[in-house]
Amino acid sequence: MVSIVAGASGGDPNFVGEDTTASPTASGTDSIAVGPNSVADDTEAIAIGGDSATGAESHGTASIAIGASSDAREDTNIAIGFQARTGQNDGAAVELGAIAIGQQAIAYERVGIAIGRFAVTGVSGATADPNGIAIGEGALALGFSCIAIGSGADAESSDDSIAIGTGAGAFANDAIAIGSATTSAANAVAIGNGSSEAQASCVALDGLTGALTPPVGTTAQVPGTPRNGMLRYDTTTNKLVVRINGAWHSVDTTAV
Repeated sequence: MVSIVAGASGGDPNFVGEDTTASPTASGTDSIAVGPNSVADDTEAIAIGGDSATGAESHGTASIAIGASSDAREDTNIAIGFQARTGQNDGAAVELGAIAIGQQAIAYERVGIAIGRFAVTGVSGATADPNGIAIGEGALALGFSCIAIGSGADAESSDDSIAIGTGAGAFANDAIAIGSATTSAANAVAIGNGSSEAQASCVALDGLTGALTPPVGTTAQVPGTPRNGMLRYDTTTNKLVVRINGAWHSVDTTAV
């Protein structure tokens, strides 16, 4: 076993530093502990950082904890930053591959990624909500395979939801919110600052100025297998057309 410890003195040749009261501990095979009170107690674990109160703690195989009070609890976890935390049970091999970077960033569950101050993925005490991604200060991705990107972005109470933008909120399964938008119904999409969609499988573009441009092409360039409800601008006829009951129909309008 090869272990390296650094951060306290007192006669032991393996210790380097000035703090004689807060020795690091590298008890795992090929583990490394650097800094007062740091602990690396599993195989190939690395713990760097600490102070007189609490040090970095790396409890899983091949886990890495960097920063005072950082805690990489399970195998292959990475926790970087003051009080950053990954996994749930010391030395376990359940919440593998979790990554937390930033002050008090937390990735509770398997393959979760939390980047940013107070960013959180997964739920403490659960093992059913892995794969979340939270990026940005206070971003929350607590459901299964949720994504929250942006300061205060929130995909906390649903599965497979996506919230992108400052304060964006996706609060139902498979919902998508982009911008300062909110969605609260399954499969709903809201795009634009202040937009909101509360009906399932609907799209809201509130809060946007400008215009929506549909697909553009000649009559010969229509999709090979068109479906009812399709909308496009036909440059051959210079008309907006829609697919209704198996045929393309022009939308006749009066110039504004």
